Amino acid sequence: MTRNPMPCFGVPMVVLLLALGACQESSPAAEQAAYAATKPWLAMMDAGEYERCWDAAAPWFRDNVPSLDHWLATARETRKPLGTLRSRQLSKTTFKTNPWGAPSGEYTIVVYDARWEGGDILETVSMQRQADGSWNVVGYHVKEQ
Repeated sequence: MTRNPMPCFGVPMVVLLLALGACQESSPAAEQAAYAATKPWLAMMDAGEYERCWDAAAPWFRDNVPSLDHWLATARETRKPLGTLRSRQLSKTTFKTNPWGAPSGEYTIVVYDARWEGGDILETVSMQRQADGSWNVVGYHVKEQ
């Protein structure tokens, strides 16, 4: 199947992926909380509720995506060719404190191996711990395997 390249959503995702060099230790509880926070966000993506995903994302995500309309169009264009989700398995999590080029704070990159009707995809969700301790999405990327 030929399709458009899978984009990164937001500058934050690119910065975080490039900044992952030497990762720092995290607590298992922090990684688990970040991983758990990806699930409802991905469920909204899977249901096509892209505006709710926008609303649930961290302010840094919304500040670095050109507009809500851009997000909606790109999300629809990216997800439509994938078809129905068949399975999603956690591949790995990576923790980083104060990555270069990003606001100070704690970040976790959560990578999933996902099987879709349209093929196998690596889904990467970047999470940032907020001041209230919650984890919110700052980046989303899909890549064909």
